[in-house]
Amino acid sequence: MGFAAGKLTTLAQKRGVFGEYWVAGSWVEDTRGRTGWLIDLDGAENGTFTVLDNEVYRSGRQYSGSKNGKTLVATDNASAEIGDETKQRIFDAIGQWEKEERAKAANS
Repeated sequence: MGFAAGKLTTLAQKRGVFGEYWVAGSWVEDTRGRTGWLIDLDGAENGTFTVLDNEVYRSGRQYSGSKNGKTLVATDNASAEIGDETKQRIFDAIGQWEKEERAKAANS
């Protein structure tokens, strides 16, 4: 579980309002090609999350200041204990954003 050690490549950065939630997300890829989302959420439930393989985990992010751009993502081992509405808003955002990115790629 989690991203491979090393620099994460940002594929897209998005933000928007979904229901009563403000959601900001970075779609990232690790050094092994695994993709996921780093999510910041503000609403009835707040927090920082990592979404991998359709699972939501509480996480934190710490960025080192080195030229290597190494990104450390501390992610809980267990799925986040958050409400169904909160999870739905996270997945609503990710679904819309990935659809936008696929459409953008198809038009390139």
